[in-house]
Amino acid sequence: MRAAAEDRMLVSSLVEGSALFPQILAMMRSPEPARAAHVEVAPARRVEMESPMIRDPLCLVRASADALADVEIVFDDLRAYSRRVDGMDGRADAARAFVTARPPGCGLRDKHAFVAYRHGVPIGLLDIIGDHPRPGTAFIGLLAVRESAHGAGLGRALYARTEAIMRWRLKARRARLAVVEANPVGGFWQAMGFGPTGEVKPYEGEAVRSRAVLMEKMLSMEEGLLV
Repeated sequence: MRAAAEDRMLVSSLVEGSALFPQILAMMRSPEPARAAHVEVAPARRVEMESPMIRDPLCLVRASADALADVEIVFDDLRAYSRRVDGMDGRADAARAFVTARPPGCGLRDKHAFVAYRHGVPIGLLDIIGDHPRPGTAFIGLLAVRESAHGAGLGRALYARTEAIMRWRLKARRARLAVVEANPVGGFWQAMGFGPTGEVKPYEGEAVRSRAVLMEKMLSMEEGLLV
């Protein structure tokens, strides 16, 4: 897959309570609409990682209330994606929801949200829920690269770091995500080793009705994704 295709708005869904994305996690558990949960914010944490593909540091910083401006910068550059899944350019409270929202029953320690930087510029977002919906499973709520940054291999590089976090920090044995059919990125996730579980849930955006296809990947501690 070419880099431009790999970087094409790589998104599964945001976790429950997100202002930009409907509550896919809640749809997996109940037909009723989800509600936003707690609002505690994890402390900022900087993680420097070197990407062989782009030859300079791809820095992940733990998302916090102090980083809302940078989160908003990324969301402002995801308008094509938002139109596909929501029928609108974006929602005003998307940044705060990205930092604070998590599924019912998940504590602050289960939420791992990051802003990705390159040369000090915010270029992507990553949200993982640990041990959800069951112990040993990491749910990728959001993996997104700014549309203006597509074509540089950053989507694949960001996923490589995502998998490393799931394997080594969260000790996950399985990764899980949901792809909205209105946002056709299933090919990217298949290239990353994910496959459909057979579960398909209704999806409701602001002005879009579609379906969410659940995908999973088994994670081996002996293997890793090479970039």
